[in-house]
Amino acid sequence: MRFSLFTTTTLLTVATTVTTSTAQKLHQQPAFWSAQADLIRSAVEDHYSSMIDDVLSTHAEDLLLKLTHASRCQRRRLLQSQANALSSGTFSHDACVARLPEYIGHHIHEQTRHVAQAVTPAVEESLIALWPEYHLVGALPTAQHQISSVLYSVNLAVGDQLHRTLDAFDILGRVRNDLETCQQSSTPVLQQRNSSILKLCFTNVRCMLRRLLAAGSTSDQDDGEHLLDTYSEAMKADLRSELEGRVGELVMTVFDDLYAEDDDEEF
Repeated sequence: MRFSLFTTTTLLTVATTVTTSTAQKLHQQPAFWSAQADLIRSAVEDHYSSMIDDVLSTHAEDLLLKLTHASRCQRRRLLQSQANALSSGTFSHDACVARLPEYIGHHIHEQTRHVAQAVTPAVEESLIALWPEYHLVGALPTAQHQISSVLYSVNLAVGDQLHRTLDAFDILGRVRNDLETCQQSSTPVLQQRNSSILKLCFTNVRCMLRRLLAAGSTSDQDDGEHLLDTYSEAMKADLRSELEGRVGELVMTVFDDLYAEDDDEEF
């Protein structure tokens, strides 16, 4: 069948009009759906941001309070044994050991900030991968169990990403690098000891006497050697527990936001 030039031109014009109209709608749809997408994404992000703040802040405070409230001798043992553990031997730069709380505090703060910044990309990647139509109003699962299933999968994916972020930060390695840098820039060990020999002797004598009189000194030594390890492992375990225990809270939060939005639209 042959078409006249007029007919062909007309068909092309209609096709172009339809294509243009469809393209305009597709271009407009993301803006139309963005409120729904933002609602879901914000609810999920807020859930994990709050969790990160609660868990990391609690463990950071516990660690820093342990160092702050310890007696001078106990704190010296804790820091010295931690420095020895990080250097895989006897670390003899007392000035650097004294700066350990500063190093630890700085990196704990940076760790919290680093993990908090990882929440948004982790949530966005997980939602797109596991719930690609979450921003489409018409494509949202209507059954609650479908939404629950998706959010449980999102929770696993986000949790895995947050733990990988914590591992990659490597707080022990960063504190170890600070000690090594301090050691390299410090005066030789012999000069350092000669300049403060009397002070160190009196301090060591007092600490030794208190250690002999105190019970559980071996436990203190062990606690010092594993100070950062204990902090890291306990914090990760607590985060894992919170992720598992509060997933129902995440589901209910999203439900409340979605259905509250639907109720508002009916009015």
